[in-house]
Amino acid sequence: MTPTSEVAESGTSSNFPSWTFTIPVDVANKGMQIAIYGQDPDTLDWMYWDQSSLSYVAFSSSESGQDTAPLIDATPQKGSYTAEVTFTINLLGTQFLKSGVVAMFIGGSTGIPVSSGIPASPTTATNPNDLYSLFEFTYILQGKPPVPTLDIDISNVDQVGFTYTVQSSSAPFPLAKVGSTVPQTTLFSQFGTAFPGGTPFNECLIYGEGTVNGSVEQLRLLAPQDVLQDIVVPNPPSFLQPTGTPQSPDPFTDNTYFYKVSESSASGETAPNPVGVFGGFLLSTSGTPQASGINVGWQSGGTPVAYTPMNPTATAINIYRASGPAANAGSPAPTPPDSGYGLLTSMSITAWNVQQGLVFLDKSTSVGAQTPKSSSYGFSPLSTWFDSPLQDFYKEYTANQFALYQFNQNNGPNGTLWTGKVVDVTPKVGDAITSMTYIDENGSANAIDTTWQWGDGTQTYRVLQLVGNAYDPSDYSKADISGESGLTEGEYQGAVVNIYFPYFTGNTGLTSIALSGGGTYTLPDAPSWLDNAVNGPSQMVFGCAGVFATPNDPDALAQQATYPVLALNALTNIQNVIVSGLNRGVATGYNFAVKPQQYTSLFNLSQAPTATPSTGAIPAGTYTYYLSGTLNDGSESALSWAQTIQLTEPSTVTLNWLPQSPSLYKQANVYRQLGSGEVELVGTVANSNSSQATTFTDTNQSPPAQPTSGAPFLFYPEWNNPSASGYLNSNLFSAFLHQNLSADVASGISINGLVYGYPFDDQGEFSTNINYGSDIPASITFQITTLS
Repeated sequence: MTPTSEVAESGTSSNFPSWTFTIPVDVANKGMQIAIYGQDPDTLDWMYWDQSSLSYVAFSSSESGQDTAPLIDATPQKGSYTAEVTFTINLLGTQFLKSGVVAMFIGGSTGIPVSSGIPASPTTATNPNDLYSLFEFTYILQGKPPVPTLDIDISNVDQVGFTYTVQSSSAPFPLAKVGSTVPQTTLFSQFGTAFPGGTPFNECLIYGEGTVNGSVEQLRLLAPQDVLQDIVVPNPPSFLQPTGTPQSPDPFTDNTYFYKVSESSASGETAPNPVGVFGGFLLSTSGTPQASGINVGWQSGGTPVAYTPMNPTATAINIYRASGPAANAGSPAPTPPDSGYGLLTSMSITAWNVQQGLVFLDKSTSVGAQTPKSSSYGFSPLSTWFDSPLQDFYKEYTANQFALYQFNQNNGPNGTLWTGKVVDVTPKVGDAITSMTYIDENGSANAIDTTWQWGDGTQTYRVLQLVGNAYDPSDYSKADISGESGLTEGEYQGAVVNIYFPYFTGNTGLTSIALSGGGTYTLPDAPSWLDNAVNGPSQMVFGCAGVFATPNDPDALAQQATYPVLALNALTNIQNVIVSGLNRGVATGYNFAVKPQQYTSLFNLSQAPTATPSTGAIPAGTYTYYLSGTLNDGSESALSWAQTIQLTEPSTVTLNWLPQSPSLYKQANVYRQLGSGEVELVGTVANSNSSQATTFTDTNQSPPAQPTSGAPFLFYPEWNNPSASGYLNSNLFSAFLHQNLSADVASGISINGLVYGYPFDDQGEFSTNINYGSDIPASITFQITTLS
């Protein structure tokens, strides 16, 4: 009998749901393996689910020398299935885990690396030729009294290997079913159509290739920050052979030579191998010339071989050379110099690999003026993708005030009005951080006496400097509160934080840059305390890292005695807002009509739209609804996430959402989209203390006047139309994944357009993080999508 399904059982628990993986035939016959592991929140031991004993086993107590996590074979009879496979796992409800991971592999795996009892989630570095997807989960006790809670995080932050959906009964709306049903081959094809060869984001395809059974295959879409992380310096030349009969005299033999190599693409150049390699002795043991040149190349078994680029987008190599004092054979190999390298030759990889002997003969007594770069900034067009938006953002808030009301960060009642501008600062321990003042609850301006905790006064940084103020409890968007009465004390009133301009000598290899708006900026060294400081400016945006994630900022940490969790919560959440606005294109798009308070809408639908048949109402069709909020200053937020409804006959549509404070929004706005057409305003609902906006019924009534402010403000403006006037550089990888499959089956990607497309995509609830809380379902189904 041909097998059709496999079922795994464990001890039952009323708290943890059964997990059912539904695997299509093509995937089942390739084979599917699963690894489940996490960290005990009490002992902090890392453990994995052991299928043979139906229990968790700590890595530290496993067999000596264990270096991979055991994999569960969900398709033990691969190659012989004729129907989809249903594989069920019942994990123990008595074992709580944090940082849980479920890694799913198709077609075999090199495994989950484990070092000193700690597993490492698969990456393109650890599992470059594996086809995988993963999700994270947390199952811990919370509350008083403590009860089990479950959170599942479906993430495409780093890569998309294959698609699947997650379906459960008690997931909060709209997450009852999330993910994608688009087959892998269709996903890759649509991405290639959207970003053809030669365009920056096509590198997400190029760097997503791997080698399977000796053949290059498309294994994934690799996120742009991971593309940039995967760019490496080349291997140095390994074939260095002094050769030829020297002349007498022969000035080439007056020195020793050392070589570095970089790779070039159509966009730029990598950094070279960090240490120069010695070209060999040109003098005999007696000090007479014994060669007239040096063959430079790469070898295998002592024989020169063709050059294989380390970076798949590389088209050329550059050889740099430095000189040292002449040395006799038999003496110790001289130490390579750190500097003095000049360009010896540049050659396309194609030309290199057809030259005679597969080596370059160096006989030159001089090198060019070009020197190697110290950073790979510019090698990929993605590394400079956000240069203009970043520079425009910091220029905008040099001239204009930045203002953002932030809700309470530490379980208290009061929020904070953050205001400030871009300034240049020169940190020096003990000096005042700012000359700005803050406004207290009496409307009075006060000096801030906070001092720098680091710096020696030699480096000048451009920062967005913000101070915490009191706020108007009736109008959170009101930024000009000096002299006002009736204000409320701010949670972080009197605090000061900095968000750094992400250009440094180390992450660009430059000493200065020409700014897009004119002028130049002299680059400082990165702060010594900055994590991921080597990441380029755009990589920091794509990955929400570096200057956009600084819970260790020493100046914010020093203020936490007065302002609890200032560094951990308040500062990082401000950075979250800013970097999300940059990724989504609203921070600099629409001619800066969208200010920080407008980057997301807190109005979001709380349940699915409902239709009531009605003659003469909205015609049959596919409609998608969005909400936005109008602040008390009259400005409008970006749109909420979408909800799509299919009407099979003329109907009215009723929408419902949770109330939001009239102190923030004076009006809710309802937008409708037919198919993939224009988004149009169809209704507004006033929001006041006496009548909060929570519902709207669309009867196809005459719409209100369309906004003249530039709204509706959609994320990723004109992302698929670079020639449009409103287009600007945003995170197009994320934009592609957010295409709404529910509204457009032909070109959509994700159900309801929800996906974790970049690390902070939960900003405004656009991600697929399913927080069940204590309302844990009895079962969860993971439906793997067919590959083609």
